[in-house]
This record gives sequence, C-alpha cells and structure tokens, in this order.
Amino acid sequence: GWVFILILVYGRIRAETGTPAVWLLPAFTSKNFLFYTFGSEIFKFGGSMQSLAVLTSFFFLLQGGFLPQSTVYQLENFKLGDEVNISRRNIAKICFAAVFVGLIVAFITYLITYYDYGANVLAGGRVGMCNMSWNETSFYISNKSLPDWFRIGVTFAGSAIVILLSFLRRVVLQFPLHPVGYFIATNLGGQIWWPFFVAWTLKSLILKFGG
Repeated sequence: GWVFILILVYGRIRAETGTPAVWLLPAFTSKNFLFYTFGSEIFKFGGSMQSLAVLTSFFFLLQGGFLPQSTVYQLENFKLGDEVNISRRNIAKICFAAVFVGLIVAFITYLITYYDYGANVLAGGRVGMCNMSWNETSFYISNKSLPDWFRIGVTFAGSAIVILLSFLRRVVLQFPLHPVGYFIATNLGGQIWWPFFVAWTLKSLILKFGG
C-alpha cells in the first residue's frame, strides 16, 4: 500500500509539472518515514527478522531504483497512444512485451558484464546500496529504534501545509502558490529552480503579449 501511494504521488507530480527529474521523491525518506514513525520493533514481530529484512532491502527499488519513474512512463505511453489513436489495450500489450524482453536482456547483460569486469568496478553506487541495506538491517537487529516524535511532527506539519495550499488554490482566485511547487522546492528546489523559472517566464510573456 505504501509503495502504491508513493507511485501515485510521483505520477501526479510528473503529470502536473513535467518535472525533468528522475529521483523526484526525497531519497531514502520513503523508508525512513516508516522507521521514525513506528520504530523498528514493529517490524520484528514475533522475533522474526523476515519483515525487517524485506523492508530494508526491498525499498532499494524506491530509493535507488526506477519503480515510480517506470510507472509514470507507462502512463505517458497511454497519453501518447491517445494522441495517435492507439487503443490503451494495445499500448498495454506493447508495454508488457517490452518489460518481458527488457528483463531478459537486462539480466543477461548485467550478469555477463559484472562477471567479466566486476560489479564493484562498473556498478558504482549500486553495490554500495546493497551494502547499506545489509548494514541497516544488521543495525536494527542489534538496536532498538523508537518513534521520533519531532520528525513525526515535522512530517505532519508539511502535510498540513500541502493541504492548506491545495485548499487555497481552490477557493482563492489566481492564488500564486501551488502545493506541488512547495513539495519540489523542499526537495530538489536548488537543482531545478532554473528550468521552472524559464518555463514560468515564457508562459507569462506568451499569455501577456500573445493572449
């Protein structure tokens, strides 16, 4: 459920802004949120470490992979299909076929290349991410992590600001602040403010002088 929510949020932001960023969601925050909200003991139910191990390793797909982005690409494929009058059923068939072929080619290519040249040489951060997941799991097995009420409060405050901005956008005519803009500014604002500024400037000039 949590993964599905993250995918929906990323898709909504991409649809409304077209943000040219691969990792738009804050790195590692999606997983850290669960630990600083519920603590680590809840994931060691009944003395089993299976849930903890799956959680710390699986979220690599979100923080170091392309799961939300890949989902958005499929939605964009549906939009492209609508533009050229290709049914979504056929687009879905093409996407599934591409995933099937892509997985086979990717596995073969990665394994051959890694065994020939070494994963540490070629993968860069990918091997480091695996080590980090292992070390994190080991840490939570040996140590107890309690809910962090300060970070929980900050998280709810940020959520309240987004809800407030969304409400003001609906009730105040031409309200200038967008909730998605607030989210992006607190995450990647220092990296992508220039393209947003250029787009806003061009849009303002076109509407002012072009009607």
